[in-house]
Amino acid sequence: VTIGGEAATNVQFVNGTTLTATTPRGSAGAASVVVTNPGGAQTTLTGAFTYDYARVYFAEGATGTGAQFNTAVALLNPDATLDASVHLRFLQSDGTTVSHDVTVPALGRRTVDAATVLGAGTHEFATLVESDTPVVADRTMVWNNTAYGSHTETGVASPATRWYLAEGAPHSNFDLFYTLQNATAPDAPVQVPS
Repeated sequence: VTIGGEAATNVQFVNGTTLTATTPRGSAGAASVVVTNPGGAQTTLTGAFTYDYARVYFAEGATGTGAQFNTAVALLNPDATLDASVHLRFLQSDGTTVSHDVTVPALGRRTVDAATVLGAGTHEFATLVESDTPVVADRTMVWNNTAYGSHTETGVASPATRWYLAEGAPHSNFDLFYTLQNATAPDAPVQVPS
């Protein structure tokens, strides 16, 4: 059994219509499955298996003169042999999306500066990172370009309908913000209990 031209492992015959196997690594998208029986006869199922994208979600991001922030997304490819084709979607608060593609070499790192991608002006956005092989991604925001302060977050691997937040201080000189991301249609109604 091959999937996308690569041999599957742990192939087990279940019955006349079913096999189980461990899939080889592959790039996101459809891949053909070729099954060869012990007698050498083959059948090809074109596009029968789909490799999904690895995804990382970041709900917060801002950049530009009016925002007083600069945001960068750092990407690490831990794979020793495969380069990662990474697609970033900056989902802006005005409803527009700006996309940027970058290749992260095997065992390599790349940093994407949001201001460079989004251009002049003030931008508030969430970010969706999609890759054809798993990558590590984090997002750093720096205050007012003097590095007065900053914070770094690791993204989440999937959306959820319920979140529990351990920290929040709406007293003294603190302002509390919840940043939310909806990377798909339709609109998502949200309730934040107090």
